Amino acid sequence: MKKPASSLPVVFVRKHRVIILCLLFITASFNSFSQSSSKAIIHFATDEYRLTPKQQAYLDSFARALRNIPDAYSFRVSGHTDSVGSSWYNNNLSYNRAMAVAAYLKAKGFKQNNIQLQAKGFTSPVANNVTDENKERNRRVEIEFRLSLPPIKTVAGVSSTPEQLQVNDNGGTVTTTTGTKIIVPQDAFVDAKGNTIKGTVNIQYTEYRNPVDFLLSDIPMHYNTGSEAIPFNSAGMFTITASQANTPVYLGNGKRINVGFNYDGTVRDANFYRWDADQNRWITITPLQQTLLDQFKDYMLWKYYDGDGYHSICEQHPDLRQVFFVQSGSRYAEYADSGIYKLYEVVKLNDMRSRIEVKQKEYERKAKRMLRKYQLSVEKIVLAKDAFQLNQVRGKRDKSTLMLENITFRKNMSWHMIDSVTKLQFEDYSIVPTDSGLSLVLYKGSQTVTIPGISIRQNNATKKFDLHKWLAELNASCKEYKNTAVKYRDTALSYAQQTDFLSNQIRMIRPISWYAVDSITCFRNMHAQWATREEQRLSLADWLLYYHQHKNVYASIYTNIQQTDAYARTEQKVQRFRNILALYNDPAARLNLTAADVQLPGNFSLTSLGTYNCDQLQRLEDPITIYAKYTNKHGLELKPIVALLIDSKLNGIMRYDGNYGLSPYRIAFSPKSTSRMVLLDANGEAYLVKPGQFEEVDRRLNSNAVHTFAVEPIGKANNKSDLKAKLEM
Repeated sequence: MKKPASSLPVVFVRKHRVIILCLLFITASFNSFSQSSSKAIIHFATDEYRLTPKQQAYLDSFARALRNIPDAYSFRVSGHTDSVGSSWYNNNLSYNRAMAVAAYLKAKGFKQNNIQLQAKGFTSPVANNVTDENKERNRRVEIEFRLSLPPIKTVAGVSSTPEQLQVNDNGGTVTTTTGTKIIVPQDAFVDAKGNTIKGTVNIQYTEYRNPVDFLLSDIPMHYNTGSEAIPFNSAGMFTITASQANTPVYLGNGKRINVGFNYDGTVRDANFYRWDADQNRWITITPLQQTLLDQFKDYMLWKYYDGDGYHSICEQHPDLRQVFFVQSGSRYAEYADSGIYKLYEVVKLNDMRSRIEVKQKEYERKAKRMLRKYQLSVEKIVLAKDAFQLNQVRGKRDKSTLMLENITFRKNMSWHMIDSVTKLQFEDYSIVPTDSGLSLVLYKGSQTVTIPGISIRQNNATKKFDLHKWLAELNASCKEYKNTAVKYRDTALSYAQQTDFLSNQIRMIRPISWYAVDSITCFRNMHAQWATREEQRLSLADWLLYYHQHKNVYASIYTNIQQTDAYARTEQKVQRFRNILALYNDPAARLNLTAADVQLPGNFSLTSLGTYNCDQLQRLEDPITIYAKYTNKHGLELKPIVALLIDSKLNGIMRYDGNYGLSPYRIAFSPKSTSRMVLLDANGEAYLVKPGQFEEVDRRLNSNAVHTFAVEPIGKANNKSDLKAKLEM
C-alpha cells in the first residue's frame, strides 16, 4: 500500500473509531458563471449520532475555513448508515446524524435557511456492507457546501447596458457607437434546434475597456491555472450575443462573425481569449499581433550609455529603420580615430568570444542529449511484494539494457528509502557485486542512492541470459557513458571559462561601452542594403575599420535620406511611440493620449457568440497578503461579501470572494502600485477603501495582524464617469 502523501489532509483510524476525511478548501470560479462547491465527510461509530470532541474539532476547523463570508455559503447535509437494522431505524438514525452536524454549523454562524437536510438511511452506500471496514465507510454525514454570491450587475446604481443593433437574415455590416464594425454573413443564426433564423435578429454588444467597465461586467478577470488565479491586464474585452423576440439565438455551424475591435496596443504579449461558460474557464484562442510597444521596444527601450547620454542600440522595424540608420550613421561617422581603434579591439575580442560560445553551446547540447537518452526512473515500488522495477525513460543503451523491461529487483525497503528513490528521476545506475550480494546504485548528478542487498528475479524471456555476463556488459556500458558525459561537461566548462576571460578583457577597455558591440552589430545589419561585396565578406571588426575609412561616402547617403518625405512620416511615428512609452514610467500619462494613440485594429473572426478578451497574464508586483476588517465613519464594523481590488498597474480588477484563499477578510495587494478597493455587502451597498490606507498598511506591515480599514460609502452615481470620479481614479 502506498504511504499517504503528506499534502492530503486524511486521517485513518482503525475499526470502532471515528474516521475523519478533511477536505479543504475550495475549488474556484466566479459567481454568475458558476458557483464553487466541494464536500466534507464525517464518519460515525455504530448507532452513534452525537458529535465527539474530535468531530467537533474538525467542524471548528471547517467553519474557520469558511468564516470569512458565512452568509454566502449554502449547505446540503445528508446522513447515511450501514445496512444493519430496519429501514425505519436507519432513516431515523441518518436524520439525527445530519441534524447534529447542521446544528453545529448553525452555532458557528451559518444561516439555518442555507442548510438543507437529507436522511438517506442505507440507500446510498459508498461501499458494499459485507465487511466491517466498508460498514464504517457507510456510516457518515456528507456536507456539500457551495459558495453562492449574488451577481454584480450594478455598482453604486450604475450598470453596463448592452448596445442594441439589428441585422436581417441577409447579413451585413453594423457599426457600434465606439466604431467597432460587426460583419454578419447571410443566414448566420440558428435556434436551439439548429433551424435557420429568418427575419430580423437583435445583436447585443458591450465593450469593456477600463476598471469601471470590468467592475460592472461580472465577468471573471483572471485565468485559472489550477493552483492560482492570475489576473488579466486587459487590452480590451467585449461581449456579443443575439436574440429574436427575446429568445436567444446562436451562430450556425460553419458560420463566422467578424468583429473589428480596436484593442489597446500598450499591453504587451497579449493573447485572445474566449470565456467558456460550460467549463467555467477562459480558453486561449491565439496570440495577438505585436503591440506598439513590441514593435518599437528595441528602438526606445534597449539603450547603452556612451558618456554623452543613453542611445538606442538597434531597431529592425521597417518604420524606424531609416530614422535610426540616419541617426546612427551620423553618430558613428563622428568617432575619433583613437575611439574607433579601441572599438575595433572590443569587436575583435567579441568575434573570438562568439566563436567560442558556439562550441560551448554545442558541447552543452551533447551533454544534455546524453542525459535525456539514458535517463531512468523508478517505475513502481510495491512494499507488499518487496519488489520494484526500473524504467528507462528515453532511448536504449545496448542489448543488455533491454533486460530491464523483464527484470524485477527484490529488496525489503523502508518507507524512508522508498521516499528517497521515488523523489528523483535518475540519470544513470549501476549494479555492484559485494561480499553480501548485489547493490543497486542510482545516480542524479552528484547525488547517489545506494540500495544494498538486492536480488534480481528474471522471467522466462530473460533466463537464457547469463546474469554475471549481463552485469559485466551493463556496467561497462555505464562506465563508457559516464566517461563521455564527463568529457562533454569538461569541454563545455573549458569554453565557458574562455568566454568569461574574453568578457573581462572587453570590460577592461575604456571608455567603450559593453553594449557598443551589440549596437555595431545591429548597425551593420541595417547597413546591408548599401554594403559592397567586399564589405559583406568582412568580419564585424574589419568591417568597422572599413566603414570608418569610407565614412564621408556614407554620410552623404544619410543626409539625402533625411530630406525625403518618407523620413518625415517615420519621424512622426517615432514621436507617437515616445508618447506611448511614457505610460511605462507614468500610468497617468494615458489620460493625455487619445484612443487613436494607443489602439491597434483587430479583426477577430468568431465561430460562436459570447465574451472575448484581449489580455496579458500579469501577477501583482511583489504582493503582500494581510487580514482585514472594515469600519464606517461611526466605528461600526461592516461585513462585505466581496472585495474588488483595482491596481494602478493593471487594466483590470481582482475579485476576493473566498476563492483561492482570498476574501474581503484576507486580501493581497502590491505596495508598488496605487491600490483602491470597492466593497459590496449582502444588500448591494458599495463602499470605497482609498489608496492612502494601503500605503499606511505597508508602512506598519504585520502580516499576522488584522488591519482595520475605514471605508466610505460610494453612494449613488449618475453614470460611469461619475462612478469613476467617486472612485478617485
